[in-house]
Amino acid sequence: MRQIFAILLIATLTACAGTTTQYSRADQQSVADEAARLDKISKAGNISASYTPVKLTDSRYTPEDRMAMIAGRILTAAAPYCGNRIENSFLLGVRSYQNAPVTITSPLAVKASGEKNDIQYGDEIQMVDTTSIGNGTPGLQTLVSLLTTAAKNNKPLTLQVQRKGVSNLIRVRLQPVPRCSFGLVVENNTQELNAYADGKDLHFTLPLMNLLSDDELAFVAGHELAHNILEHVSKTQNNAAVGGLGGTLIDLIANSQGVNTGGKFGNIGASMGVMKYSQDFEREADYVGMYITELAGLPPEAAIGVIEKFSKQNPESIRYASTHPANAERAANARLTLAEIRQKQATGQPLQPNMRPPE
Repeated sequence: MRQIFAILLIATLTACAGTTTQYSRADQQSVADEAARLDKISKAGNISASYTPVKLTDSRYTPEDRMAMIAGRILTAAAPYCGNRIENSFLLGVRSYQNAPVTITSPLAVKASGEKNDIQYGDEIQMVDTTSIGNGTPGLQTLVSLLTTAAKNNKPLTLQVQRKGVSNLIRVRLQPVPRCSFGLVVENNTQELNAYADGKDLHFTLPLMNLLSDDELAFVAGHELAHNILEHVSKTQNNAAVGGLGGTLIDLIANSQGVNTGGKFGNIGASMGVMKYSQDFEREADYVGMYITELAGLPPEAAIGVIEKFSKQNPESIRYASTHPANAERAANARLTLAEIRQKQATGQPLQPNMRPPE
């Protein structure tokens, strides 16, 4: 009877959805070497980056502004991967309090061809084309309406901004650009060190943002974006349903023979369906996330920096994790992916992940 149960459940789980890329996998010796290296790092003081970090923000940025500035580059760079989840955007973060001018807080916007001026953090928007922008909420609503309409029509706009210490208004012509249409959520969570994707948005907690540098946070954004692009959330949900169905079938067979399982195998099957590809999805997200980070003009080496900091926070994760691969494996895999990216650049190959051959 147990053998029949096992065969039924295994047969069901073979229908689960898996990965689509041919991501890098390190050998056991490389993983062991990384484990030894991460052990030393976990016991050391400050961790020094082994590459040249890229700083995108400073202390003036709120967590939301910082995330918009960093993830905005990731969402734009990954546009070719996002299929129909694309929208045009001016990538302009702004804020206005009560009767204060509308102020730029994320100057990521792309200048139109030939434009020499630029926008800066703290610039106050006075006009868009020929329309005056008021202060406070009305001004903000007017600006959003103008930006949204122009972005949908893929038309550039000219901002006139007042800059501190400059007497004349500065004119800057901006061009909307395609970006992946996933939202950003900064969670006011002071306890959990976490980031996750839910299929619609990318979520980041404050402790995670406080731990990581800008380029490390960019890699995490690329990793979570990869989960959404590759539909890992929906695949996991489907796998849970498939596994649960197989387990429920076993429950029914057992019940027909007078054994009341209480739905035990349905729950086991659902859990097995979730776990079947959980670590593979994380490996794939690391792999694609590093490509996205490079396409955004940021160092994919930051992936290793993230893993080092996670290992210092939780040394046990160096050799063991449940839903994710152990950090030693993630670091060893990341080095292979980095070598793959650099080799493609050196030989002029397209900078895109390798896809798994069809079965």
